[in-house]
Amino acid sequence: MSTLIHERVELAKQGLSSQVICRLQSGWAVLGDSQFIAGYSLLLADPVVPSLNDLAPDSVRDEALRRALRRFLDIVGAAVS
Repeated sequence: MSTLIHERVELAKQGLSSQVICRLQSGWAVLGDSQFIAGYSLLLADPVVPSLNDLAPDSVRDEALRRALRRFLDIVGAAVS
């Protein structure tokens, strides 16, 4: 299934998104389409997953992605606040 997030991640990978802040180990930090608050940003997981809860707890790869996403959420949050 292709979603808007899948499309955004693909554009980021191709270097075609003007909203990319940076590439991270776990995905992409991007500016939000609407800036409700200056610096409103999102972290798009790459590979795309519906939620952190969909990552298998017994998978080493999924657990590493889960940890990386949480770490970068903290880093990006501190950087834009």
